[in-house]
Amino acid sequence: CTDEAIRAALGPPPDGGQPDDRPRPKRAPIRQHVYEGSDGLPVAVKLRWRGRGARFSWELSDGTSGLNGLDPGLYRRPEVDAAVRAGGVVWLVEGEHDADTLVAVGLTATTAPHGAGTWRPAYTAVLAGATVVVLADRDRKGVEYAREVTAELAAAGCTVTTLVPPSTAKDVTELIDAGGS
Repeated sequence: CTDEAIRAALGPPPDGGQPDDRPRPKRAPIRQHVYEGSDGLPVAVKLRWRGRGARFSWELSDGTSGLNGLDPGLYRRPEVDAAVRAGGVVWLVEGEHDADTLVAVGLTATTAPHGAGTWRPAYTAVLAGATVVVLADRDRKGVEYAREVTAELAAAGCTVTTLVPPSTAKDVTELIDAGGS
């Protein structure tokens, strides 16, 4: 079946004009999260797209699609480094949106780039010796992930507290959006 055969079978558009072959505008992501290196320079951008479930893609700082094997590191890395140096508290959550929610209320927050179950030794090294609050999502995967990361951080000399939102919220963003604190 060819393009011409399909167009012929369908007939002309109802208004009698030609089919609309103009290029469609590129769809825009609903959120963009810039990952920076410890030097503050952009490394990659994680894009969230509208659709059922979580739909994400990555672009490198040069505009190349995908990560091509690059690990972008912890989200909001410069702020995390500053908090660790100053002896402050770093909140570790599951997802950039939750990290941004906590930053909006004045906290230093980060997340691993690929969600629950993707913690790497390099992330532990960044936080070694720090005070960290691990705030799990309220689901099986989130709680298991929080336990795993808490154990690794404690072994690296971190002072770690693990929290789970109350049963009324699945994550910290939902909790804060509902007026909780």
